[in-house]
Amino acid sequence: MKSQSKSRWKALGIDVAVVLFVWMLLHIIFDHLLRANIHYFIRHQIQLAVVFALFLCKDLVNGQSIGKRLYKLKVVDDQGNEPTPWRLYLRNVFAIVFFIEAIFLLSGSKRAGDIACNTRVVPSLDEPRKASPRQIARWWAFFLGSIVAYFLLAYVLIRVI
Repeated sequence: MKSQSKSRWKALGIDVAVVLFVWMLLHIIFDHLLRANIHYFIRHQIQLAVVFALFLCKDLVNGQSIGKRLYKLKVVDDQGNEPTPWRLYLRNVFAIVFFIEAIFLLSGSKRAGDIACNTRVVPSLDEPRKASPRQIARWWAFFLGSIVAYFLLAYVLIRVI
């Protein structure tokens, strides 16, 4: 169990590195190549929306993110089956408050998102499967939906504040 916990932290590190790499690429594209065409605030809101959406959707294909795939881990529900995309997505919503997730993960084997969604991370004994066209379409739907939700939430918060 201890080695799985280390693998889980390493997998998370890879996932965060991928998200930061995408953020850096977006920063280069938006702030250096498109600087004159798009307002500063809008450029950064687009960057944040894409980064949040990418992080929220990271486990949607076969219950594995890039890091989990490399460390042969996967997310399953409490019965050992592949969770629904909504559970995987909601599980990652809890990760937005990282320090709370870290406290849960350091004190036990489950994060708050795992507890709320009845999921767990287990070793993946089988070979990684290729994503089906349906899984890819579902990932894109959740990804684009997350971006839209981000902007709707931002709009509402701007109007309220």
